[in-house]
Amino acid sequence: MATQAPPKDTSNRRALWLSVGLVVAGFAITFSFVDPPPPTSFKLGTGGPAGAYHAWGRALADAVAPDGFEIELVPGDGSLQNLERLRAGEIDVAFVQGGTTATDDDMQLKALGAVAFEPLWILQRREDSELALADLRGARLHAGPEGSGTRAVLVELLEVVGLGPGDVQLLDLPRQQWASSLRSGELDAACLVTGPRAHSLAELLEESGTDLSLRSLGQAEALSRHLPYLAHLSVPVGLLAPGLQRPPTDIEVVAPTASLVARLDFHEALPPLLLERCAEIFGGPGLLAGRDHFPAAAPVDLPLGDTAAHHLKHGPSFLHRVLPFRVASTLQRLLILLLPLLTLLIPIVKLAPPLLRWRHRSRIYRWYADLRRLEGEARGAQSPAALDAVAVELEQIDEEISQVAVPLSYHEELYNLRLHLGVVQRDLDDARARDEQREKS
Repeated sequence: MATQAPPKDTSNRRALWLSVGLVVAGFAITFSFVDPPPPTSFKLGTGGPAGAYHAWGRALADAVAPDGFEIELVPGDGSLQNLERLRAGEIDVAFVQGGTTATDDDMQLKALGAVAFEPLWILQRREDSELALADLRGARLHAGPEGSGTRAVLVELLEVVGLGPGDVQLLDLPRQQWASSLRSGELDAACLVTGPRAHSLAELLEESGTDLSLRSLGQAEALSRHLPYLAHLSVPVGLLAPGLQRPPTDIEVVAPTASLVARLDFHEALPPLLLERCAEIFGGPGLLAGRDHFPAAAPVDLPLGDTAAHHLKHGPSFLHRVLPFRVASTLQRLLILLLPLLTLLIPIVKLAPPLLRWRHRSRIYRWYADLRRLEGEARGAQSPAALDAVAVELEQIDEEISQVAVPLSYHEELYNLRLHLGVVQRDLDDARARDEQREKS
């Protein structure tokens, strides 16, 4: 007759699966405390449909599309309207010109980084000397509409040199009108903040010929230190229009930067993605900045968000360099809590094998209390009925033990139990023999 194969020892396998289960449960609990995944779509405030901000927005939307994100472009009148929409929660992120934010924006908004220089250009009738802002007292200046970025920067610059609202007359005139007013002397200067490749600036330089000149700003370095959101730039001869040799001489300018600004609740996983794509769009060599200058941490006039500051200082993380954005973002969110999770799981995993051993042995040792009791009852029994009661319980225990299934490595304890059961059975037999002897005598 074939013998039945002994049961396989699966204690190590069970310990492994218990450990895996504990790890999975720990990750599930930890993941419930991790920030939710980033939204797949958000709104970006730009400028007018024909302006640079809107063109940048289209380029950024196209750049993030392969990553599975959709940017809804929200055109507007420029930086100030973008800021109002950000505060109201109508948009999530926007292009904003430096120098246009308010003090209370520190509590509502965060900067993601500067992406381009937008110099302040000052045009006058042909002049070769530097322009001192303090000499503009009593002048009539075209400064764009009330609330525009150009006017906001100009007002702050005039305040630095001690000129208040009543010292200079700021006007908003149509372009053709202020150009002719400059030539006729009815207007002393025209100011505009825009990038060096702006279509409006190129048209103006071409139309004005040699009648109007871009002025070099005296004390440009000092002014940029008074207003940290401004950069001091040198513009060489012919940079803006080489064929026309405009400007005709080297000039010094101050330049706000166009920055990406977001609401404080903008998901922290998205700034690295936007900055990576901005590096592709704005990181090439430009007329005013070298390769890889943008995106930059300064100059900006709002505090940088934490993840944006880390990305600008250290670059993309290893996970973002080797994995798709969504996968890297999920893993990075989990890694934030991985260390404390492992701190808890390591002792739990170490406890798994002892717990399994205790579980298996407890299935064997739980009868010893009954055996000790029955042993005492068998030795002290005074009647056959008491002995019969002990015999019944021993048979029940024997039946239960025969049904126990434990791994092979625990069979020694199981056989020891059966041996001890036999010891109690022999005590019972001895007690019966003594009882029978007593009755005969």
